[in-house]
Amino acid sequence: AERYIQLVASLSPAETVGQFMSSAPPRVQSAMKETILSLFGSLGDTPAFESSVTTTKRALGSLFFQMEMTGYMFRNAEYRKSLERSISRALLEGGAATEAEDAVVEGNITLKVGEEEEVKVDAQSYVSELQREVEQLRAEMAAMKEREAERAEGESVVAYLRELSAEELQSMTDRVSPDVVQAMRHLVAVLLRGIAGPDLPPLLTAALGAEAADLATELPSTVLAQLCMWQLVVGYNLREMEARDAFNDQLKPGPDAPPS
Repeated sequence: AERYIQLVASLSPAETVGQFMSSAPPRVQSAMKETILSLFGSLGDTPAFESSVTTTKRALGSLFFQMEMTGYMFRNAEYRKSLERSISRALLEGGAATEAEDAVVEGNITLKVGEEEEVKVDAQSYVSELQREVEQLRAEMAAMKEREAERAEGESVVAYLRELSAEELQSMTDRVSPDVVQAMRHLVAVLLRGIAGPDLPPLLTAALGAEAADLATELPSTVLAQLCMWQLVVGYNLREMEARDAFNDQLKPGPDAPPS
């Protein structure tokens, strides 16, 4: 957890969000903007109106943690979409190759041309022609699938998540590692301390105490929206770090591996 915390803390909020905006797929950026818009609306973007939100540190802590988990879920959805596309393409290519290799025949085939005329053709040549037609149809289907995949590339992650079942949606976050959860909670605690001021204890509800956690806190809507956007990106980045660590662990030799 400490390494995750240090990696997140190594960049300022502006740098973290800026790097995300310059590298993340547009559909993910759209999903995060849609999430913020659903929370705060578009009024805060209008200079003529300056609204504020009055809430408690307890509620803020819950909101920030939920934003981190949502960002984590968005990254998992991206991994899932990429895997589904890869499997679909592999099945199409593999199926075409298998049929082409298995179709081997010998002898002649009698074909009826018109009402009475019959023609004998080489069976292998006839089947080969049918295979070419099948391959052409498969190519057209693959191209159609590719176009559908390209359209799906632009689909918002939010729209993709809405199509999942409750069980599939739950799987987006039910395997988050304890280190990531600990890092999320620590980062939220530090953020709350910054909002509350240096005179209050730094931890979440347990350390703040019930009364302190329920004290009213007022924030401009624009500031709160920016903080939530930052937390979305933090959760997204934490999932990337976690996945990278899991991949590196798989590459490490086991205890029974021979020395290199």
